[in-house]
Amino acid sequence: MAFLDMFDKLDDIVYAPIDAICSWVKEPMKSFEARREIKKMDKEAEIELNKAKQESELKAYDARQIVELEIDQRRWNAEIDTIIAQQMDERRDKLVESLKQYQLELATASKNIVEEIGKMSLDLREKANNMMLEKIKEYKKIQDEAKQQSISEIKEAKELFLMMTLKHIRLLLVR
Repeated sequence: MAFLDMFDKLDDIVYAPIDAICSWVKEPMKSFEARREIKKMDKEAEIELNKAKQESELKAYDARQIVELEIDQRRWNAEIDTIIAQQMDERRDKLVESLKQYQLELATASKNIVEEIGKMSLDLREKANNMMLEKIKEYKKIQDEAKQQSISEIKEAKELFLMMTLKHIRLLLVR
């Protein structure tokens, strides 16, 4: 056994220097590995920083786009309101002009009828008077129909405007 202990001591004597040499050789590799880990952590931090920067730029861009869309929507709504107001003014002016023309024609026709009635006999005067009253009723009926038609056209224009405005808003919201 003493003989085996001697090999054990010899093993320790030979193994210790070899172990020291192996440790000495491994040291640069450990240092290289540590530098590589530090570089890896630096790259990851840089990537995270760039990612956060891009996200903030994207949010700012989105906010600008939303503001621009709202401005465009307000401008379009103002233009549509102006167009509708102009169309309603034009229709109202046409209606007033046609009513004036109708009243002038009615006054002229009444004057002509009165003159003609003065020239006619009583029997014919009575027939003419009845005819005149009938024509006046017809003119009033036509006038009422024209008023109702213009009122319904104005209502239709308002409804069309509202529908177009709602469609436009929906389109903007979908974007």
